Amino acid sequence: TNELAALDVANGNGTVISASNTLLSMPNTYLIESADTPIWTVSGGMVAKVIDAPGNQVIHIAKGGKLSLTGSDGHNVVVFDAFQLGDLTVSRSGSTVIFSDKATPTPHQIASIAVTSAAPSQTIGFSDGTHVELTLTGTALALVNSSNVSTPIL
Repeated sequence: TNELAALDVANGNGTVISASNTLLSMPNTYLIESADTPIWTVSGGMVAKVIDAPGNQVIHIAKGGKLSLTGSDGHNVVVFDAFQLGDLTVSRSGSTVIFSDKATPTPHQIASIAVTSAAPSQTIGFSDGTHVELTLTGTALALVNSSNVSTPIL
């Protein structure tokens, strides 16, 4: 099928990615990232499910793109290219954090990022260059800004 053909890419490491490092061709994709996966972007209308990211991966999310990052065993960077932190509502389901666009009449999920005891923090970046750390301590999830101020996620 097209999905299997896409996995057989010439770079030999199983990375499914276009030459521009933007996923464009498959609207719903499952990816297993490797330690040498380059920085890439989830384009608008794309739904990417990333599993087992080994850490230090950089993933950009364009407006309208959706990302599910699960099973990550390292500290990754997820950047919302079209949003600032104040543009989003943040909620949780267990150890999964859901970021939703406040501007839409019915907020839609734009990213769902699991944080586990194996990967207790992820960096979340925004279009204005700011970032926060998404952290897990025990069962408590929080966003910690650069001034080390923690905001719990209920």
